[in-house]
Amino acid sequence: MVGGIIVGALLVLWVSKVSELSAQPLANVSTSPMTVLVCDRAGVSGKDRIEAREIADRILKRAQIQTTWLDNRDCVGPQVESYLTIVILPPRPKDMPSSTFAMGRSTLIGSPYPRAYVFLDRVRRFDGLNRAMNARSNLGALLGHAFTHELGHLLGLSHAPAGIMRAEWGRAEWKAAVSGTLLFSLAGAKSVGLVH
Repeated sequence: MVGGIIVGALLVLWVSKVSELSAQPLANVSTSPMTVLVCDRAGVSGKDRIEAREIADRILKRAQIQTTWLDNRDCVGPQVESYLTIVILPPRPKDMPSSTFAMGRSTLIGSPYPRAYVFLDRVRRFDGLNRAMNARSNLGALLGHAFTHELGHLLGLSHAPAGIMRAEWGRAEWKAAVSGTLLFSLAGAKSVGLVH
């Protein structure tokens, strides 16, 4: 009985700390909406793209970042300095360095046209390795979390020991993403100076 009360109290404390983060704005981020251009070179279904944007938008709003999303399926057109771009690629290009399990890569962070890439084959593989055989795909949800991770880099965040900015995701991050609880963690935020 006492053990259950202690575990319950610790769980409430942990949840309150995660909720505390959702009220913290990210450092050096404008209060005006940021525009994210999604360029889909992999042919992701409209349903999965919409789900990915909705999930990324929800996570970013919890960090007090307002987002406007634009689709650009053909990946052509003028670049606008105030836009952040996410390009969905079918596989990771061989000439783009990344770790073995990385589902994306942010580049051109210091340039006027910040851009990140998400590798569809690796997002699908991550989902396939973690869900039960013949279970429904979680592609939209996982793409949304991958978008958010890469946008975090474009906003100046480094990898963190926990949460959505963790460098390598495993089963715990898959479960959290599918259940909607993979967020910017308090520990991760402290490690990069977002909260003290």
